[in-house]
Amino acid sequence: MGLDYMQQLLMNPLQPLPVLMLYSPENQTGKSTFTELCYRIFGDNTVFVSSTDLQSEFNAPFVGKLLIMCEETMLDRRKDS
Repeated sequence: MGLDYMQQLLMNPLQPLPVLMLYSPENQTGKSTFTELCYRIFGDNTVFVSSTDLQSEFNAPFVGKLLIMCEETMLDRRKDS
């Protein structure tokens, strides 16, 4: 499914796509490896964000990016999610 998602991003970058969320309670399942692969493929068209970035009102760094990736984020408030 992740590879199909990346193909859509490459072939139709302006097409709205659902949010892809990789979740596993276990470690060593490849989630970080997948984000690294996406970063290597899409380069400067990606941005890594943290929980504080998502809680901020300032979102200028995200504008114009194809991928916004976030790892190990705990969102406490429903508004943030």
